[in-house]
Amino acid sequence: MIKQIRKEPTYIILIVSIVLSLICIGMSLKSRYFPFNPISPPMTNFGDDVAFDSVTEQVNQKWLFLYEQENKIISTDIYGKEHSVLFNIKEITGDNDAFLLGYSSISPCNSYIASNYRVKKDNEEIIDRLIIYKMRKNEFVDILPIIPGYKMAWDNPPTWLSDKIFLVKMHKFTTDAHSEEIVFIRYDINDLPSEEQIALIPCPHTKTIKHDTHTLLLSNDCQSNPPIYAIDTNGLRLASNNEVAYFNYYSEDCFRNILDGNCLKHKFYDFPSVRIERVVDFNFFDPFGNSAEINRNRFYVYLNEEIVRISDSYIEFEPIWEPEIGLFIWKEGDDTYLMDEQGHSHVWFQGEYVGMTQRDY
Repeated sequence: MIKQIRKEPTYIILIVSIVLSLICIGMSLKSRYFPFNPISPPMTNFGDDVAFDSVTEQVNQKWLFLYEQENKIISTDIYGKEHSVLFNIKEITGDNDAFLLGYSSISPCNSYIASNYRVKKDNEEIIDRLIIYKMRKNEFVDILPIIPGYKMAWDNPPTWLSDKIFLVKMHKFTTDAHSEEIVFIRYDINDLPSEEQIALIPCPHTKTIKHDTHTLLLSNDCQSNPPIYAIDTNGLRLASNNEVAYFNYYSEDCFRNILDGNCLKHKFYDFPSVRIERVVDFNFFDPFGNSAEINRNRFYVYLNEEIVRISDSYIEFEPIWEPEIGLFIWKEGDDTYLMDEQGHSHVWFQGEYVGMTQRDY
């Protein structure tokens, strides 16, 4: 018996081919002009996740968090409720023209807070100063850093080399941003009059802090393969091999992003699995084909290469990993966020994050 094979009409095959071609063209056009956009994972509110609640409550029982907000240094709990105002710069200086500049730092043992502040007089005179708050004693030290011809770098918080010794950056520009001349003033809390000056070659300097030893590592951006320098409690020296390796791995990438004001740390301390990515860099289109005009302030926050947060508020620095509490902390616009290792994130507090201190201080 011979079985006949039925042939499909040619026009059906032609129609199928046309439909498939149109689908391919449509998908191509959609990806180009109507691209898919990832959706930000929702924030985890307190009460949504048992494990997240357990972590935050354990942290809350031991730690308070310090913020700079509206010319005050404030301590809060993990839930963002105001605990107390540590100081108001206008009140402690007795000067209504004084205001905090948004750049404060805390000493390694959480004993001192250093805050840059400014006084602007009616005659337009600007005076940049530094206030040191001794937390355990509730005392203040007011410092006016002076080097003839130099100004305090107001947007650089003091760098703590130990719980008593810190650096204040002074600088001047002779022609442009590539002629920055830097001198650090080294202060000792126990002997402030015996300040020392540490001068660097005139050039912008890439930097990072080696957090286990509180050593400042620097390299100039004006030459290829420049030496790496270290500043510790003993002064300026060449970095060790271990410090050079640390610098090359963790240093801030400021130069590449200087045009849009970013200073992104692409690898951060001992937890390099978290990073941020600006969707629109210097290209007109982002990876999904959107124009820069639409997404010029959009950032992705990645945890282990997975997007855990999409923000349309400016993110200047990548999340800070606080190992003592097991949380990441970062700032979007005016708001601070926190996140655990599983990617549960939560909006926290408005203000500049300074650091944390134990409740029994």
